[in-house]
Amino acid sequence: MHGIILRTTRIKDSDLVVNWLTDDDRMVATYAGHVQGSQRFPNALELMTIYEIEYTQKPGQTMGSLKSAYSIERFDRIIEDMNSLSCASAALEAVSNLCPDESTVIDLFSTLLQSFAVMNTAPELSVMILAWFECFVCYQLGVMPNLEICSQCAQPLIKSAYYQQELGFICKKCAHDESNIPEFVLEAIRRLRFQSLRETVQKALVINDEAQRRKVLAPVLKFLVSIMCDNSTMKRLKAHRFMAEAALEMPKLFEL
Repeated sequence: MHGIILRTTRIKDSDLVVNWLTDDDRMVATYAGHVQGSQRFPNALELMTIYEIEYTQKPGQTMGSLKSAYSIERFDRIIEDMNSLSCASAALEAVSNLCPDESTVIDLFSTLLQSFAVMNTAPELSVMILAWFECFVCYQLGVMPNLEICSQCAQPLIKSAYYQQELGFICKKCAHDESNIPEFVLEAIRRLRFQSLRETVQKALVINDEAQRRKVLAPVLKFLVSIMCDNSTMKRLKAHRFMAEAALEMPKLFEL
């Protein structure tokens, strides 16, 4: 099994609790004893490194015992570049803070490694890759950030060349630094969002059972509500109509 470290917590001088994202897209907590100088951990346990790991976990326990971890690949250029390291660390934080421990998030491991590979070879693209990855994580969890307004002043956002950690996409007025992403990134993420909506609703259309159809559509409606600036009836109606017309070109899909 392969894994990448999300974070480590020191328990004793040479004992650690290590949280992993594994290649089966799960988050695993393990206890690693006597790490320093151990033949079981010849490369130590470092961030920004892919490991081949072996661990055991007894039924009913929330933490496993790490038996061995051997380094396969290290993202050296990320570690050497402060901007890339900051963005890569933010990506790991997004996984740790947003993804549920007990669930599998499809393609999370491979997408994280692909993102790190780009940051490692092209550090100047790190902020753009972080923006895309954070939106990908939210997309896989069924939630997307509001891409229609500035995250700081809440004014309408048509285009944006600015992205800030912990805020998201912001307008030129609120940005204090030079632009850090191409403007097409915001539009690309918007397209990703509506592609998801389109696929979900098309799946629902072929279901004959009304209750099952509503079950499939429920996440779509929940998502539409989550991206609104407020919960006014007008905005809710507009959002439903926009989704029906833009994503499916079927204005009467929903009964408003």
